[in-house]
Amino acid sequence: MPTADIVKTSICLATLLLQAACSSSPQGPNLKAGQWEISSRVEMSNMPFQIPPVTYSQCLTEDDFIPKPQETDSGTPCDISQSEVIGDTVTWTLTCSSPQGKSISKGSITYHGDSFAGRLTVQGPGMPNMTQIMQGRRTGACK
Repeated sequence: MPTADIVKTSICLATLLLQAACSSSPQGPNLKAGQWEISSRVEMSNMPFQIPPVTYSQCLTEDDFIPKPQETDSGTPCDISQSEVIGDTVTWTLTCSSPQGKSISKGSITYHGDSFAGRLTVQGPGMPNMTQIMQGRRTGACK
């Protein structure tokens, strides 16, 4: 095979490999999109009493798979500043601003198709460290 043909073949193979690498999209977590019932309980250090558990409903999809804590529905501006998916586990950082200051939350959940389990740790000015333990289950199509 002449040198020019070897170079052409090598370029074609390199181009095909590059296209294959660029066209493969990263796989998301093992999540069935739909309406999810999310139960959470809060653990706080130095609390003489336990905060009652909370259950709420939220639509989760392949593009929006991070459950939002209920306080984001109350008008407190919150932004997901960082997120990462490794296998079926999603980790993220949530930053919320309020008149009392900025709180930073770090979350991690692992999906199992139609259920998940995880936790969210919250730190903010003038508040004790708080951990939210979450469990979720898919209940049907998004409403």
